Amino acid sequence: MNLRTTPWIGENRSVRIPALDYEHGEGLGAYVVRTTPTEIAQNTFEITLDKPEGMRYKPGAAMKWYERLPDGTYARHRTLSMASSPHEDHIDFAYRGSSSDFKQRYLRSLMVGDTVYLRNPQDEMRYVPGDSPLLMVAGGIGITPMISLLRYAAFISAKRPITLLYANPSPESEAYRTELDAYALAHSLTIERFYASEGRTIHEGDFASHVHTKPEVYIAGPESMTRALRSAVLASGIRESSVQITDFTGYADTGGFA
Repeated sequence: MNLRTTPWIGENRSVRIPALDYEHGEGLGAYVVRTTPTEIAQNTFEITLDKPEGMRYKPGAAMKWYERLPDGTYARHRTLSMASSPHEDHIDFAYRGSSSDFKQRYLRSLMVGDTVYLRNPQDEMRYVPGDSPLLMVAGGIGITPMISLLRYAAFISAKRPITLLYANPSPESEAYRTELDAYALAHSLTIERFYASEGRTIHEGDFASHVHTKPEVYIAGPESMTRALRSAVLASGIRESSVQITDFTGYADTGGFA
């Protein structure tokens, strides 16, 4: 099989790349499964791939998955956010379980050592360098790109203060809890948790105390939640140019905003 690949993120973007025939494998990279999907929280799973030599990408990126069919063509599935940081020797993806064919059949069928096919990483969120505070707002599986950004911040020994507002249906559904708590102990991270099962939701007032710090804001979660959060953040006085938003379409609201 001869796969033609496009440059990794970070290479010269002035090069004009012709349209690729993804259905026939153009522009797809081959990756090897290191660990099969593992449940890391209630109905939340993580899958890990080996990182190919020379691969470069930016923290907060995502990759689109394809499946090679018996006739040699490739069926497009969905995009998954990366929890891993560019300095790591593997690639982590996290996702919520659902009844979709991609998750129920394809991902569950994978074995260690299997080859999977993905498009090159795409910018989803970007790490803004500097000393300004970071305000991260995650709903459910929206924590995935935040984990990538936090791992990168730890790798470069960032000293900036970071606040994470993290909404979930319940404590049992909170992904990466142990890692987040360890990060908070070792770095300048403050975590505020909101569980719908306990009647705790994120309100517009939760942003008010952060306005004067002029933070860089990251928002990720179900689309219905991010729309409401965007309005609340902007209403609090945080400037729009400092806000990055990633919508996770196809996911139910976490119940974390009111």
